[in-house]
Amino acid sequence: MRCGEASSIGAYVLGALDLRERLAMEQHLGVCAMCRQELIEVAHLPGLLHRLTLDDVIKRAATPDS
Repeated sequence: MRCGEASSIGAYVLGALDLRERLAMEQHLGVCAMCRQELIEVAHLPGLLHRLTLDDVIKRAATPDS
C-alpha cells in the first residue's frame, strides 16, 4: 500500500512546491513513515541531477539500449 501523498515527494525534494504545499508536506512527513521512507530513497536525486549535463543526456539518448 502506498500513501496518496507520496506522489508529491519528488516535487518536495526538487524544491518545486510552493510554501503552503512544502509546509503541508513537512507536517505530513512528521506522521507518515511510508513517506519518510520514500523521501530517504529519493533524497539523493537532486545531487545526481545537478551533476548531469545536457551533453550527458544527448549522448544517452543517442545510445541504443544494449
